[in-house]
Amino acid sequence: MVAHKLACCMAKRGHEVHVFASSMNSRDSLEKYGGLVVHRYGTNFRIETANFALKMFYEPFLTAVDLVHAHFSTPPAELAALAYAKGRGVPLILTYHGDWQESFGSLYRRAGLAIYNKLVLRLVLSSARVIIFPSGYYLNESRFLRDFAAKSVVIPNGIDVLSAGSLLSKQQCRSRLGLPLKGKVVMFIGSLVQYKGPWVLVKAIPHIIKEVPETRVVFVGDGPLSHSLKLLSERLACAEHVRFEGFVDEARKALYYGAADVVALPSVMSTEVFPIVLLEASAFGIPVVVSDLDTFRCFVKDGYNGLVSKRGDEKDLAEKLIKVLTGQALWQAMSRNTLENVTQYSWQRVERETERLYMKVASRETSSAHLRD
Repeated sequence: MVAHKLACCMAKRGHEVHVFASSMNSRDSLEKYGGLVVHRYGTNFRIETANFALKMFYEPFLTAVDLVHAHFSTPPAELAALAYAKGRGVPLILTYHGDWQESFGSLYRRAGLAIYNKLVLRLVLSSARVIIFPSGYYLNESRFLRDFAAKSVVIPNGIDVLSAGSLLSKQQCRSRLGLPLKGKVVMFIGSLVQYKGPWVLVKAIPHIIKEVPETRVVFVGDGPLSHSLKLLSERLACAEHVRFEGFVDEARKALYYGAADVVALPSVMSTEVFPIVLLEASAFGIPVVVSDLDTFRCFVKDGYNGLVSKRGDEKDLAEKLIKVLTGQALWQAMSRNTLENVTQYSWQRVERETERLYMKVASRETSSAHLRD
């Protein structure tokens, strides 16, 4: 989503932008939207959730560009970008979206990531002219970025503040989604994966409904933990208070934000950096309750536009969610504050900062002093 939006913004600013990506199927395609050209290459095989298109490693050489901007982690994009940058002799910019954790999953996954992190990732980070990451606090949590701090720069994620928000009332959104018109709604929006800690929220539900019985917790998103989370909610005898919606497209997602009283993000690993859900919830005036990952401090100010809970602690998460759900004055204050705070993260600001960096990189003004001007 970030890469797509940034490419569109740069094209609108008059730049010629080429996007090279693997296709969801085995077919190649070429799409043109003014100054934006999207090259999709047919997938040859998949590893876990990654589509590998071998053409990405040689077809882009037919197109000349002034610099390459890759996003980690979207394998094998960063490797294809590195090959192009070295082969063409152009600078590589890397946006780093978070560490890959090899501490969970199958033995195959853990072994593969351990090798990748030790060998390939360091090569990519070393070769990049500049490394962008969305949260300044993330340097304290990443296992890999500290050695490259001198060539790193913070550019946050962005949002179209004016186009966000729902035209419908909370009651209308709930009615369309089949949610109770009365009571409270806690929303989790994101992939159901290990590092986002969705099971912490499921474990918090019995504690929440003791204090706020008419609460519904809605999980919007899909992922490998979907089935186990459903089983966990049944084992904890709280399944009637939970809804698992699966994948929801962008247009319909606005209804879920519009129906929510609070958004929970109980992430537990440093794979998380600056999830877009923080910006989206804020654009709807919805307070957030996040875990105490250091990286979230770039956006969430405890008690101002959200609350911070202890990582992996379902009782503390429940306590913070109950505080938001039952404190009307607190909710109203945080809702106002989060609407005010999110205006600092417009895409207009992000695209200007990124374009400025592109110009410096293209003109080789990329010392650490220049990066922080």
